[in-house]
Amino acid sequence: MYLFSGSFVRGRNYHTLSHYNMLIRKELIHESEVDGKAEEYYKVLADVSKWYQWSPNISQATLAGPFKEGSFGLVEPKRMSFCQLLIGKTITNQKVTLIFKIPMSVLYIEYNFFKGKNGNTIIQRKSTLLGAVGYLVYLLKSKAIHRDFEQTIDALHKQAMKMRKFSLYSFHK
Repeated sequence: MYLFSGSFVRGRNYHTLSHYNMLIRKELIHESEVDGKAEEYYKVLADVSKWYQWSPNISQATLAGPFKEGSFGLVEPKRMSFCQLLIGKTITNQKVTLIFKIPMSVLYIEYNFFKGKNGNTIIQRKSTLLGAVGYLVYLLKSKAIHRDFEQTIDALHKQAMKMRKFSLYSFHK
């Protein structure tokens, strides 16, 4: 079970995620089939310090340590102050779970990568909001949230393709 407090340092005043499970829960799922390999998309997600380059809603992100389950960091979304980030269950090239603690809510974002038709990759992004504030945000901004899902997957795809071109260029040089 993941624990949150004012910081990720062990101490008093922990709230468990089960505390938030008693509150309101909203789940959103978006899938897109993209041309590329799961490894390319996983690599983009694992490079947390460069999220601002492709994610339409992030100004800055840092991770203390390697990209693996249990690592933590900070993310500064556009139009918000910093929030805490915890890397949840991660399976290389298959699954990434990101957990964000936002005021009075917890946001899980889970990326799953599946093989699609013709060798393409299906990216599934599942977001789960736990807590009253998260639910209110969803009610007020549901159209923008759904549009953001599509924009984020498109931006993730563009960044992966850009990295592919760069690695092909540097390999042949």
